[in-house]
Amino acid sequence: MFRHIRIKVWILISILALGLGVKVAIDSAILTSADQPLPSFSQITDYVSSNRYTQVDDLTAVTSPYTVDPEHTVIPTELGNVYLDMSSLSFMIENERGYMFSSTIDYTTSGLSNNWQRRVRSAIHIYSYNTNTANNARTEEFILSENTSKTTRIIDNGFESTIRFGISRIAITLKVQFLSEGIVVEIPNESIVESGSFKIASLYVYPYLGAVKEDTIPGYMFVPDGVGALVRYPKAVTANPYSKEFYSPNLSFNTESDLNRMISEGTQLYAPVFGFVHGIEQNAMFATIESGAENGVLTINYAGNLTPYNAIFTEFIYRRIYNQPIDKAGNVITLMQENRNPIDIKIKYQMLVNEDASYVGMAKAYREQLISSNQLTRQTPSVGPTPLKLESIGLVKKDGILFSDTIVMTKLNALRTMIESLTMDNIIVAYDGFTNTGAAWDGPTYGGLSNRLGSSKDIEALKAQVAALYFVTDAVKASSRSGDYQGFTDLAKKINEQSYRFVEIDHNRFLLKHSKVTSSFEATEHRLSKYDVDGLAVHSLGNTLYADYGTGVSLGQSIEIFQTLLSEATMKTALYDAYAYLWGRMDTYFDLPMYSSQYLSFSDTVPFIPIVLKGSMDLFGSNANFYDYARDQLLRSIDYGVNLSFIVTEASSKNLQDTALRHIYTSRFTDLKPAIETYYAFVNGALSFVQGQTIESRTVLQEGVVKVVYEDDTTIYVNYLDQMVIAEGRVVLPKNYIVVKQGVILSQTMGGVL
Repeated sequence: MFRHIRIKVWILISILALGLGVKVAIDSAILTSADQPLPSFSQITDYVSSNRYTQVDDLTAVTSPYTVDPEHTVIPTELGNVYLDMSSLSFMIENERGYMFSSTIDYTTSGLSNNWQRRVRSAIHIYSYNTNTANNARTEEFILSENTSKTTRIIDNGFESTIRFGISRIAITLKVQFLSEGIVVEIPNESIVESGSFKIASLYVYPYLGAVKEDTIPGYMFVPDGVGALVRYPKAVTANPYSKEFYSPNLSFNTESDLNRMISEGTQLYAPVFGFVHGIEQNAMFATIESGAENGVLTINYAGNLTPYNAIFTEFIYRRIYNQPIDKAGNVITLMQENRNPIDIKIKYQMLVNEDASYVGMAKAYREQLISSNQLTRQTPSVGPTPLKLESIGLVKKDGILFSDTIVMTKLNALRTMIESLTMDNIIVAYDGFTNTGAAWDGPTYGGLSNRLGSSKDIEALKAQVAALYFVTDAVKASSRSGDYQGFTDLAKKINEQSYRFVEIDHNRFLLKHSKVTSSFEATEHRLSKYDVDGLAVHSLGNTLYADYGTGVSLGQSIEIFQTLLSEATMKTALYDAYAYLWGRMDTYFDLPMYSSQYLSFSDTVPFIPIVLKGSMDLFGSNANFYDYARDQLLRSIDYGVNLSFIVTEASSKNLQDTALRHIYTSRFTDLKPAIETYYAFVNGALSFVQGQTIESRTVLQEGVVKVVYEDDTTIYVNYLDQMVIAEGRVVLPKNYIVVKQGVILSQTMGGVL
């Protein structure tokens, strides 16, 4: 018997030895092979007519299609006279240029049915669920619906009305004030009274404010999708309405086993804003949702879909229908959310005129809002080398034959050698995988530095070389390969009691309870404070908003918890791909989105986020290792004022193939160094003159040629075209730029080949 056992053990050892020998040979081949090469810096492409770029504006003068109805009630306000239709609560108001905005449309000549006319005139629309029906039947009502009543009174600078809808008998209070700061619309949650079997589902307010009939007015709607997008008013189209939730798809109401399928980074609504322009650089309104956006859905109804009008507005979701699993076979029952979301709606509409009546003016208006509320702090303008972000990976783990394998990708000494070999001296380092658990499997609480990577003295030496040093962490998502949490007590729950799960190639990640996020973040700060690092670069926290139905934490409370967490942080914080509610709590922005979702209905991509944030913090785009058309994307970085990033490792990225980091297909520094120096020189040649400055204007002079003006009048001309152009009397070579101040050319590039 023992002889047979010894034979089996010998056979197993032989197989393992053979397997390990083959593995060593494969690893050796991997380490000596080059990573995938980058696209050529000199590659020329031509996509400037697509909605990936900004198009030339039509500056045709416009006149308002609306005139005052003498039967409307006149209300004197800080913004001037307001003309209120007491029956529908729609209003008209004139801006300082004499242009009349209306919260409804010209319904008398629209060709709409009587019921649709009542619908478009009404200030408020609600949907409710009838719980006395088997399927919770959904009912729509509006102010001019049959049997709806209201009590309206004139108040200082506006009006207030309590409306009781005829079928559902749901009552709400609408308050509208016309103040010097803008038109403020409010519906307090406590004012909503439900009675009987009807429960409020959703509500939208002034859905036809600023609506435009087909393409009769030159202008556009602004959408905070990705970096920013425009929809220039189209003629009648068959496109479905645009509908997207602010910040991210609501992750709580689904039975999805892999939430990665619901999220695409860079394509969310990053800020609680929208706007519309009637006559570019003439008349515009910019809306900021000051309360309630976390439960808001931005909607665009295109002309030809429901009416001949293009309209943009927000629907606020109080309750949802969801599927509740009832067994392991996947069977579900349909339920209605019992408790409504606690939404205090508050929207501020600013009227913008002249050169501010554009997406640039909207971005500047939002920037001023954030500065005045102490959410943003201005940097000191300077001329000097732009920062370069180098992200690196210490070690990773992956599954082996019997046990997990540890792969050292970049030791601290090797990272120091890389930095010493580069010519630039303003480098920010983000070091991932610095613990024994390694990148992807680590967290949510991070311990000490792995001795396989170096020592505290190595960190001090690295810190002395760079402008800033961050350790990369993630306190929101926990890996199934980590032992730093309890599955039964620390995981957040969807409304259907399922965990929030993200499936990776070699592990799962789960969203944590908010209390665990806080304790993990604070413990990590405490443990890492002994190292000479500037701060933490935190994944997930900036772009993952979720409720926890296990502990009763709502979306609004989640925002407050994350804001408090960063406000009380003892170290600097860099966030990746972050939403607006944390912009005022972060020091640096990593992975800033550079495109929109690029839906066919979008006409332009515009740099809304960079215009808001440039001059308040350093902005970095995605890693340039993975640029598909490098020259075009570097020009975009210059156009948007966004600094360069790379991810670099000592070992080949082929070591990452069987890990959750397999998307990193090129990272070895020896292969990337020429690209890093070439790309950096190209971007630094422009942005070094405008460090810490705000963008004050951006104009498309012709298709593919952009003029960007900074606060000290430094001007950058960017030529995306594959041919030379004359921009305001100055020659700009193909796929190049020039920098000008007070008529003097400060910088121009003659191109280059990688």
